[in-house]
Amino acid sequence: MQTREFLLLAYLALGGEVSGKTALQKKIYFLGEITGFEAGFEAHYYGPYSSEVAGANSELKSLGYVKQSANYWGRTSPNGFEIVRYDYQLTDAGKKVAEQKRQRFTEEWKPIEAATQKMVEAEKGGSLDYMGLAAAAKAHFLIKQKGGTAYPTEIREMARQFNWSLSEQEVERAGDFLVQIGLVTQG
Repeated sequence: MQTREFLLLAYLALGGEVSGKTALQKKIYFLGEITGFEAGFEAHYYGPYSSEVAGANSELKSLGYVKQSANYWGRTSPNGFEIVRYDYQLTDAGKKVAEQKRQRFTEEWKPIEAATQKMVEAEKGGSLDYMGLAAAAKAHFLIKQKGGTAYPTEIREMARQFNWSLSEQEVERAGDFLVQIGLVTQG
């Protein structure tokens, strides 16, 4: 299965839409980690980022399967750039193709659907917004770098190597989320 197909199935499992580029990257990161799908995630500004996922999403947009809309917040950043969030939604054609992929990739679909349910339940339970998802993705990425186990203080220290800032509370909430979705165990 290619990244583009995985992304279509992920959109379908996520109810056909994702609010924000960061949320899209982090949700796909976690779905890939839970299901074992490798999409080339590397350290980036807001945590793990995949140019493969970004490219696949651009392809889906150009094919007319995904619609992108911009939500302007009416403010500007300290650098003078207007603050905007890009949201993504499967089009009718995209839903049709995603359903076809779901039928073609039945064995791959089941774990994606199950992983999505875990994520949705964990997000609701902890009221995790896109910044919380980003913190959880950073924490998990660092735990993997450390070989699968790390103390919260180690995670915060390692984060500095990537110019990431993680508060004690963010690491704690990230840990709770990662336990709920089955990517780490408490110990």
